[in-house]
Amino acid sequence: RTSGPDGHVCRMGFKCRRKECKFRHPEGRAADYEDFTLFLDELQMPSRPDVQPSSTDREVFIDPLPAEALSEELASCLECFGEFEDVFQLPDKPWGYVRFKSHHGAAACVNAAMGSWSESERARSSHFRRGGPY
Repeated sequence: RTSGPDGHVCRMGFKCRRKECKFRHPEGRAADYEDFTLFLDELQMPSRPDVQPSSTDREVFIDPLPAEALSEELASCLECFGEFEDVFQLPDKPWGYVRFKSHHGAAACVNAAMGSWSESERARSSHFRRGGPY
């Protein structure tokens, strides 16, 4: 760690978020780490919860996506199950999410073993039901 004038410790200590701060800090302060996003479906889990889909579930996690997110090849493949609204491929990853226009289309995709119900969508919607901030 670099030290400030006369080796002084930053008065903000662990809470200091200024990356350019010239004073000494304790190890592990917030500014020492890069922000990143992790999706629930990416977590390695020994077993997934056995939760039946609700009639409003429309998002499917597909690993791997059979083609690039915006390609006609992927669109043709997905349209076999029904109309879809959006495809989100995670940056630098071969997997992603597909949001179908209807639950029926998403269910057809899951039943064909093309993907699994998005646990990220379920976490967001259960948080909404509890009055969360998302």
